[in-house]
Amino acid sequence: MIEKNKNLELKQVDISTAQNFWNNSLEGSFFTDPNFLYKLKVNVDYWIVKKGNEELCLWPVNIGPNKIIAPPLFSYYFGPYWSNHISKITQHSKFILSIRVFDLFLNKFEKKYNNIHINLHPNNHDIRYFTWKKNFKDKNKLNIFPKYSAFISELNKKKYSEIFLSFSKLRRRMINKVKKHKNLIRTNFFKLDEIVELYRDTILRKNKYIEKKSLKKSLKKISDFYSIYTEDNKIISLNGFREKKTKKLVSLVMMGHGKNVSNLILNLSDISYQKTGITALTMFDSIKLSKKMKMINFDFNGSNSFIGSDDKHSYGSDYRLYFEIKSESKKGV
Repeated sequence: MIEKNKNLELKQVDISTAQNFWNNSLEGSFFTDPNFLYKLKVNVDYWIVKKGNEELCLWPVNIGPNKIIAPPLFSYYFGPYWSNHISKITQHSKFILSIRVFDLFLNKFEKKYNNIHINLHPNNHDIRYFTWKKNFKDKNKLNIFPKYSAFISELNKKKYSEIFLSFSKLRRRMINKVKKHKNLIRTNFFKLDEIVELYRDTILRKNKYIEKKSLKKSLKKISDFYSIYTEDNKIISLNGFREKKTKKLVSLVMMGHGKNVSNLILNLSDISYQKTGITALTMFDSIKLSKKMKMINFDFNGSNSFIGSDDKHSYGSDYRLYFEIKSESKKGV
């Protein structure tokens, strides 16, 4: 069904239309790539607002049970994003247009879905519409949370030595230390079961009270990521180290690659090797791989916990602000 607001038109579109919009949008990220989402086996509705023949804004909606929507697991910046048209108009016109566009989306979504949960693209810091709206469906309050990511920019302009020197003294010292380790070797071969085992050990070590259902979902999604990697390692890449003697996988970084940004998905290391510096070396290798793949930026994604943020910024990253917006709902995912 098509809904209109003066000269604006909202309608649900197929994946090929969504892919074309993503291809032409500077805000199209790895996490919102329809081709990737199809391979990830998630249930997504694509909604678009147009002005005449001009496509303005696309909103992918990931649907779970009971019409509860949420970003796919391990995803960031999953929400509405704009065409390049928005950069060509005045600030006043952009403001008025965004209010009308979001109003069309939300009026439709209140009829069709039971909640709202998005991460706005880091380019989009104007959240006034959501502060004014206040509620979503049946007076469920809209909560707005400032979030941060760690971000290395302009990899294409930096030498490997510059990247290394931007690391903290501790990271540099650990990398130099682990390079002398005689029982570690780089690997470009990975099996799903060993990745799953390394992830399970890491999660249970950090949160031994995690719900079995939640852990099962995460492991299933990792399996889907791995399937994509086996099909196309330019979309998903893996980088890691093994023990020379036992061939045991002891360190792993999984990245997703968009148009010009590499996004960190997993960073795992065996607990018995954490003090060797192998985690830092694997991360450095991954950043270098990103540069080799002609990526311009490297995004560590969420940087919102005290310990995790410090670790990510120790690799020379700056912070980047984005907003999470979600409605309160009595219904669970």
